[in-house]
Amino acid sequence: AGAMCSTKRGTVPSQHILSCMEMAEETNSVWIVFGTPPVGKVWEKHDEISRRAVIVFIDRYRETPEDQKDCARLALTIGRSFPFETEQLITKHLDLVQANGAGICGRYLNFFQRCDEARERAGRAKIGADDMWAASLTTTDLDSLWASVRDFDSLLVADRANNIRKQIRRGWSAKS
Repeated sequence: AGAMCSTKRGTVPSQHILSCMEMAEETNSVWIVFGTPPVGKVWEKHDEISRRAVIVFIDRYRETPEDQKDCARLALTIGRSFPFETEQLITKHLDLVQANGAGICGRYLNFFQRCDEARERAGRAKIGADDMWAASLTTTDLDSLWASVRDFDSLLVADRANNIRKQIRRGWSAKS
C-alpha cells in the first residue's frame, strides 16, 4: 500500500492519479483520495481526471462572522485536550490561533501540539501565552500556509460563469 501513496522521482502526479483511477476501474472499486490544496491544480489542468472523478471539496472555516463563531468553538474544543492555563487563554489569543490555523481543523490541532511542545521545552506545567507565541509559524511558513489557502479558495470560487462566456464567444456553444 505504501507504494500506492507515493510517486517515483520524475513521475508526473497526474499520471500517478490516472494509474490509480485505472486500478480502481479494473477492480470495480471506489477509491477515496484526499489531497491538500495544491493537488487541486492536478485535476484543474487534466481533463481526464476531472471528467472521470467526483471531486468533493472539504471547505475550511471562512472569515465570516458565523464561521468565525464555529471556528472559535472548534478551537476551544480541540484546546481542551491540552493543558492550557485557562480556557480563556485560547479565546484571548483567538486571532493568533486562527492565523496559525487558517480555518482548517488539522492546523489547529497541529498548532496546539506545538504549543504543548513549547511548554515542555520551557519546563512549565501549563501552556501560557508565551508558549502560544513560541509555537507560531515562522513568517515564511505563514506566507506559505496562506498562499495555499488562497489557491484552494480560488478553486472553490473560480469565475466559472465568466470563463464559460469567454468559451462560448470563441465559438463553442452549449446549444444543440
